[in-house]
Amino acid sequence: MSLIAESTIPTVSPRGAERKSNRLLRLLNAIVEARTRMYLEAVTDPATGRIDPALERQVLRMMAL
Repeated sequence: MSLIAESTIPTVSPRGAERKSNRLLRLLNAIVEARTRMYLEAVTDPATGRIDPALERQVLRMMAL
């Protein structure tokens, strides 16, 4: 039997850096989700609830500028 127990706690990264990266990931996820919602809202026809191909092309052109 080994006298040294294996640790499951990572000792490489400090907690401050972990929190900052976690905040950064949450921020990036929030931005991506917001952009996705805006895009889907912009290309969806309110009358039918389906994506309008002509409107989608127009929105993609505007996003590329």
